[in-house]
Amino acid sequence: AVLQILRPYHPSLPKDPRTLMGTPAQVDVMKLAGGNYHHVGIEKSIKSIVEYHCLDPHQLDNNIYIQINIDGLPIFKSSGLQFWPILGRITQPFSSEPFAIAIYSSYKKPANVCEYLSQFVSEAKQLEVEGCVLLGKKVFVKIQCFVCDAPARCFLKNTKSFTGYYGCERCI
Repeated sequence: AVLQILRPYHPSLPKDPRTLMGTPAQVDVMKLAGGNYHHVGIEKSIKSIVEYHCLDPHQLDNNIYIQINIDGLPIFKSSGLQFWPILGRITQPFSSEPFAIAIYSSYKKPANVCEYLSQFVSEAKQLEVEGCVLLGKKVFVKIQCFVCDAPARCFLKNTKSFTGYYGCERCI
């Protein structure tokens, strides 16, 4: 609606906000672990955040530390559709807003945790060992920690549910 108001005064503005924001028309969605999976990527997300913050290359350390969050969330109350996003957040050398690394959707949680995490793990290993180039400087990406609630932590570790007998991972 704002673009429609501004267009007579600025004819170079696009008609659609998706054009203005550079939103892709299609994304690669694959069938994985019993649902639909889209891998955005750690490197792609970090590059866009660093470029947005317009950091001077001298401000970047040799390492960028990120937190990872994985959790399931229902989309609608009326259906069982849920997302299991893999989110990241830069913690050092600066603090960023959370960004999407991958998104999984299905009517239940991923059937196979190894299959669900395979692309994330391979990219994280590659960025930790080989690094990536940001603002003309080689930087290594390190995972600082995983932030998950108890059910998601049990799912990721492929252990007994926290509600089961001897389910406390800290006691036994």
